[in-house]
Amino acid sequence: MGRRPVRPKNVLTISILLWSLFTALTGLAPDLFAGRWVGVVTLYCWFGFMVGMGEAANSPNGNKIGFELDWFRKPRHWKQFYDRRIGIGGVITRLDRLDHATLGWRSSFYLSGLLGLFVVLVWEWYVTNS
Repeated sequence: MGRRPVRPKNVLTISILLWSLFTALTGLAPDLFAGRWVGVVTLYCWFGFMVGMGEAANSPNGNKIGFELDWFRKPRHWKQFYDRRIGIGGVITRLDRLDHATLGWRSSFYLSGLLGLFVVLVWEWYVTNS
């Protein structure tokens, strides 16, 4: 028997969870006990690497969802959705900068991580593999 293929929904769920967790941990890095063992800069590098690992699955799985699995009736609808997603991210970034200015740099990481966890909940509730 062959192995079952990994579904894009599951890959993106794990991806968003990784991204969210390590984004939030970036704000905690100066206070973590592990920072005393390996240094805070090493923790920042490690957390940044893990955020990148979470982000890495976004584009390939997004393309698989949009073009191969036919979740959208026409490929141009997927392209329009994908382009809007990027614009929404830009708006959220601006809001995050306002938060950064008023509450400090750590709150940006906490709120971004929480936003990712909210996206995972909506993703799991709404999206299917077919």
